[in-house]
Formats: sequence, structure tokens, C-alpha cells
Amino acid sequence: RRPTDRRPIDLPRTIADTLDVLFERIQKHGISVETVFPDALPPALADPDQISQVLLNLLVNAIHAMPEGRRVRLSLSRRDRYLALAVADTGHGIPKDILPKVFNPFFTTKEVGKGTGLGLTVVHGIISEHGGTIAVVSEPGRGTTFTLILPLTQVVMNALGLCMYARGLGHDLRSQLGGIGDVSGRDRALFAGAAV
Repeated sequence: RRPTDRRPIDLPRTIADTLDVLFERIQKHGISVETVFPDALPPALADPDQISQVLLNLLVNAIHAMPEGRRVRLSLSRRDRYLALAVADTGHGIPKDILPKVFNPFFTTKEVGKGTGLGLTVVHGIISEHGGTIAVVSEPGRGTTFTLILPLTQVVMNALGLCMYARGLGHDLRSQLGGIGDVSGRDRALFAGAAV
């Protein structure tokens, strides 16, 4: 695999592009796709090609788990300095005794010739190289959810650090000015901005 080329990416756009690649296959299997993306999400720090590879693996697995159709749901959420991406299907699920092995190399539950057992190993490796994590929960007969945690861009993390510093500075200034009198309108605006 080529070296990771991480840069700020628009995850909703990356997801949409990957779904476009799989459009015919999704339609053929009668699968409905639901996406839940909050407004104004910050960019993730990631290699767009490798994240597309991750999504392709997870979505193809979901399609294989739902030969009779059903639904895939992709959702994004903010978690402190990270973005969480959940890929949930309503397929046949993974038995509890097999679940701990799904990221092991060459482990597969697919028929001979239909899987190498490397897809989820590659997915795990890519997410780990990005400084993220991946987790899976599943219930036989009800479906499986993979949750990926990816870091925000360094620019966003620096901005968060600056806000935390400003918030602390505002608190210190309030303490120092508390016995002197009311804070001016300009300083109140500064404090309000620091409390964002």
C-alpha cells in the first residue's frame, strides 16, 4: 500500500463519491441508503483514497450481508477532537463467537472464492495509520455497525486549543477584575468570544 497522504477532507463528499461508485450494485440488490450528516462538520485529517477504500470494503460487506435487500445507514457526528463515522446495515449479523476475529488476517465467513479475509484487516490498518480507531457491534438477525473514529485536521485542533486558552484567560481576567468593578462592553465581548 502506498504511503498515507493525509490532508483535510470533506467526509460527506467522500462518502457520496463512494456511494456513486457502488450505485448500480446497491440498486441491483434493492438496498436503500440513508445518510445522516450534521451541518457544518469540520474536515477530517485523512487520505481520501484510503478512506474511500475503507468505505468500499465496509459497504461491499454490508451488501453481501443483505442479499435480499434492506437498509444501510451512514452517519457522522463530532466527538471532541474527532469525527465518528458509523456504517450500519440491517443484514444477517455476526455471531458473538466470531465477532472478535473479524479483523484477523485471512479470517472470513464468506464462501470459498468470495472473500480473501483481508478486507477488514486492511480497513483496520488504514484507520490505525490515521491515528483513529474502529469498533464493531453486531446482533445476529438484526445487523452490524462499524464505527470509525478519525481525527480532525490540525488546524481545527489548534483552533480548539486556542479557544480553551482564551477561555482560561477570560476566567483569569474576570478574577482579577472582580474586585475593581464591572467589565467594559469591549471586554464582555472578548469574554463572550472566548466562551464559544
